[in-house]
Amino acid sequence: MARRKETKPYSPKYEKRVILFVDFLAFKDHVARTVTEPRYLASVVEAMKIIGEIGAGDKEFNRSQRVTQFSDSVVVSFRIEESSAVFWLLLDIVYATLDLVTKGFLVRGAVTVGDLRHTKEILVGPAMVEAYELESKHANFPRVLIDEKVIAVARRARKDDHSPEEEEKHVREFMTRFPGELYIVRSLPAFLGINNSDQARRACLRQTLRAAGR
Repeated sequence: MARRKETKPYSPKYEKRVILFVDFLAFKDHVARTVTEPRYLASVVEAMKIIGEIGAGDKEFNRSQRVTQFSDSVVVSFRIEESSAVFWLLLDIVYATLDLVTKGFLVRGAVTVGDLRHTKEILVGPAMVEAYELESKHANFPRVLIDEKVIAVARRARKDDHSPEEEEKHVREFMTRFPGELYIVRSLPAFLGINNSDQARRACLRQTLRAAGR
């Protein structure tokens, strides 16, 4: 009788990851409207895609990114070693939230860093709990909070030709102070003068920023 092959025990481990948790506000009302106005379902689906595509344009640079979408919530995460990924995440959050506002959708969320297991099938860890609690207990209004710990990640995982101070400066351009050790993602700096509805100009901005050393 052949001996049964022994299998190694499954031992999943946490990774240190930056995590964004976003929740749509008044989602119940939006869903109810799709019943009375069937065409409105397309608007809801489009809004969810906008959030789900955060960071999608940077997969070449952010290979560890994972996205999980469930009901009215979206989670995006990546390993803390990803070069300059914090900057690109914040830029995408700015674009996404502005785009959603123009379409009549408001979101609330939080960005933090910590232990997380995030695969196609699994999403679990202290970082997920912390991001959820920041969003649900501190955001209060339509906005995305940033844990101060994220700045340290940006300083370490910076662009090759940037000093820690330079990377932090670029990241802080998208942040404004919030009580405690938190920040809020703010709108695009006025000097950029970008019309968020123009996807071509949005892509052009990305290329310009990269060509300029971002």
